Amino acid sequence: MIATTVHRARSITEVIAAALVAACGLRFAGASIAHALEHELPSKDESAAKAGSSRKNPTSNEWLRESLPRGAERLDPSAGTPHLNPSGVPSSNTAPASAVSMALVVTAGPPRSEVYVNGSFVGHSPFVGDAVCKAGRSVTIELMPLKGAPLRFERPCLPGTLRVEK
Repeated sequence: MIATTVHRARSITEVIAAALVAACGLRFAGASIAHALEHELPSKDESAAKAGSSRKNPTSNEWLRESLPRGAERLDPSAGTPHLNPSGVPSSNTAPASAVSMALVVTAGPPRSEVYVNGSFVGHSPFVGDAVCKAGRSVTIELMPLKGAPLRFERPCLPGTLRVEK
């Protein structure tokens, strides 16, 4: 008698569990369909109409560049495609004669301090990245810690590695 009661309870529990799994599956399927309908991609006719309008039609990799943190640099195999240097300003692969590219290593200040190069946010300390500056000018590196006074460093713009250490 106990065995049949336990067997019946197990069977009922299995049916309830299967119904819950099916309900969750239907819920996720419905949410996915609703999301797809809300974010429907434009058809070829609509995208052609947008290309002819005054609005700029983004290239295939602009959405990726926009989703990256400001100042993140990604290599692009096609020459002439603009990159984002750590200052967040697009620069072409062919730099002007007066521009100097240098590696930047910042270990000064408390960890997770905001790092600014020439007034542009590039990341948090410790920071390792690239910077572009004009030859003959100085580079200003500012560290804004969560607590305490900001730190400011001025270094000459020289090719190679610029280190701002503790």
